[in-house]
Amino acid sequence: MISAKIGLILFFSALALCEPAFVDTLPKCSIKDFECLRGLYQDMMTRSADGIPEIGMAPTDPFILKNETVSVLDMVHITMVDGVAKGVKNCIINKVRPDLDTKNFTMDFTCDWVIKGKYKVTSEPAAKEWLGGEVKGEGYGKVEIEKLRIKAGFEFFVRKDNGEVYLDYSYHGMKFAYQFGGIRLHTQNDFLYIGDQELSKQVISIFNDNWKFFISTFGRPFVLKGMDFFFNFTHIFYDNVPAKHFIIEDLSSYL
Repeated sequence: MISAKIGLILFFSALALCEPAFVDTLPKCSIKDFECLRGLYQDMMTRSADGIPEIGMAPTDPFILKNETVSVLDMVHITMVDGVAKGVKNCIINKVRPDLDTKNFTMDFTCDWVIKGKYKVTSEPAAKEWLGGEVKGEGYGKVEIEKLRIKAGFEFFVRKDNGEVYLDYSYHGMKFAYQFGGIRLHTQNDFLYIGDQELSKQVISIFNDNWKFFISTFGRPFVLKGMDFFFNFTHIFYDNVPAKHFIIEDLSSYL
């Protein structure tokens, strides 16, 4: 019996050792083969859902949200106290265009999202003048977002670290455009006061009936928060995987 147990341990240990490393499973593309690169990013988007321990990437689907705040006009602050966001694994990469000659990278992708959890709303004193009273509230909410399409352009370059060549980027000065296919809010066990009036049901109803106006007017900070998460996860990949593992060319000439 002991010999059998030892045999099983050795067998499964051998399987683990034979399992290819994450970097060895990556498709390799030419830096100028945009369709291949689109497939690479699509593959990474799907894999990130379950996390990639080898490079220190936690699971992204669902993605845990703890005390994440978005501010509207620097007056009203909406905080997801304890929630989750789902949808990363089903995002579609429509297009990628890296250009190391101009140091520019453009990306186009579309996602459906469901974000839910416990939230709270607070406001700055200036909100009293704008809305006629202090804004405060809390509850459990869900946001369903359909076909959020984002087109982004940002700085893209090559760097060297400990003898290895890496791709990297900076999103300071990033330009982006976005379009929502649809969005709907749901809440329960909540309250939302504007001044002395509890208006949660009215506010949710007005938003759901006029979401296009509200998103075009106030949507940018919410998309920016989402882009922050996206770039943080992308940095984990770029910081830990040398370019030679997924790019065919030697990129040293771009240093």
